[in-house]
Amino acid sequence: MTQALTVFTLASPAQALEFGIGAWIHEKFGRTKSEKTRTAYTETITAFRRLLQCEGLDLCWAPVERETEAQILQRLALYAQAFASTRLPGSRHKGEIAPATNNQRLAILSSFYRNLRTIFMDRHNMLQKRAKLGIKSQLYLFSKQS
Repeated sequence: MTQALTVFTLASPAQALEFGIGAWIHEKFGRTKSEKTRTAYTETITAFRRLLQCEGLDLCWAPVERETEAQILQRLALYAQAFASTRLPGSRHKGEIAPATNNQRLAILSSFYRNLRTIFMDRHNMLQKRAKLGIKSQLYLFSKQS
């Protein structure tokens, strides 16, 4: 088995986000091998993203004038709480959602944002190290090839 270096470039932030979502779901499914997990994670992040897009936002967004990171995180937490406690359009169930559903949605969203933060922190640290060494910044992904 040999290691090959693959240079991966993304055309837009939206494409980077799509890639990040897919990689996160792939990682979660890879751990459990559960189709139920894959479905729950996919449906939850897709529905939450739709809610944010209806507000003119996305899972990640640039700050508006004078908006701090703390304010963005506060807004995001409010959207997540509202989303987690609301029955989704088209649901076959009626009434209040179960506390377990609320908790599962919050856990899924928390997992996504922890993963995203780790990726960005690792990327930032990697870029700082590369800059100190005078290496041009690019995103490298390593893949195993036989």
